[in-house]
Amino acid sequence: MNPAPARQRIGRNFFWKSAAEGSKALQALYFILLARHLGAAELGRFSVGFSAAMILATAGDCGLNTLLTRKVAVDRSRGMSVFLQTAYLKVLFFAALFVGVAFWPGLGERRTFFLLFLGIAAGRNIVDQLSYLCLAHENLIIEAKMKFLLGFSSLGLAWLALRLAPSVNAAAAALLAAQVLAAAVGLALVARLTAALPGVRRWPPLGWPVSDWRELPAMTLISVALAGFSRIDISCLNWLGVAAGDIGNYFAAERIIAMTCLLPGFLAIAALPVFSRPEDAGHAGTISRLRRELFLAGCVAGSALYVFGAALTPLIYGARFHDASRPLAWLALALPFMFINHFSLIALIADKRSWHAAFAVSTAFLLNVLVDWIMIPRLGITGAALGAVSAQATVSLLVWPFLSRQAK
Repeated sequence: MNPAPARQRIGRNFFWKSAAEGSKALQALYFILLARHLGAAELGRFSVGFSAAMILATAGDCGLNTLLTRKVAVDRSRGMSVFLQTAYLKVLFFAALFVGVAFWPGLGERRTFFLLFLGIAAGRNIVDQLSYLCLAHENLIIEAKMKFLLGFSSLGLAWLALRLAPSVNAAAAALLAAQVLAAAVGLALVARLTAALPGVRRWPPLGWPVSDWRELPAMTLISVALAGFSRIDISCLNWLGVAAGDIGNYFAAERIIAMTCLLPGFLAIAALPVFSRPEDAGHAGTISRLRRELFLAGCVAGSALYVFGAALTPLIYGARFHDASRPLAWLALALPFMFINHFSLIALIADKRSWHAAFAVSTAFLLNVLVDWIMIPRLGITGAALGAVSAQATVSLLVWPFLSRQAK
């Protein structure tokens, strides 16, 4: 049976990926619930633990989820084996951290706080790994079910926990329990999906899950650089002594840009399993057309934000953030590049050219830092916006010849 056309499959994956990520609205309600029960100071304490947990969850992956998706997309009968072998390594990693925190002297009453958020990091890592496995099987309905279960259960358990004992640890324990529940259900659904596939091995031996381990440094570099793009400008503004109010205006503008780029990001992720399969190799024409369409969409979105940004920022954030329209207008110039960059990087990774993608993003990241340090003392938050625009344009410029070149 011939597979559906690439664009059709990408479109189907995109629809269900967007639906799954729609569960983030429930996460927003979870934080509102915490704010109402805990107050500003305790919510700040929770946010510190949660942010650290999310960073650790990403660091604990080292790009394995992306490589898992690419490998399983080629041979789906190996899905559960690769998943379990990857999970073994992550269990060892987080178990070592748990032992270290459990026996580290001097933590005292904070030990429970650290253990809970370490558990949240491990739970998020496994939920993300299951999501990528669903992506490899191009069955994102399972991911949508899992993430909506996570959203609703975290809300319900948090409401109950905060009614009984309004504290940071109670809120964290509720979230951890919801993650365990969602991961267990997701694993059961994936196991049922893979049970009918030939050659499925239930409990593979401990071993390296992917043969292309040499790509792990490149994948780690890509993850660090992409995460840095959304944080380095804020850090440079702080380091260079820019006023807190101006930093707040820049952050407000950057959040609008980040939200605008969500859908193109989902489209890029949806394309990974399609372009990883051998029968889909040689779809250079499809990649080229989608990049052109994304670039045009970015031009339209950027133009709209450039024209209407002055009215949009106070509408969203209030009159105090009127000055956010200035960096927003400059950041809008980066949207055409941002819309195509994630998709272009995914296309290179799917073609096993991760080091090309790593070279592009790391070079652009260094340029971002350089432009920030030169321009922020002269132009303030406008200089930070110029650094972001130059970095995104550099990624597009460097990736273009790589995608034009036939992979060997």
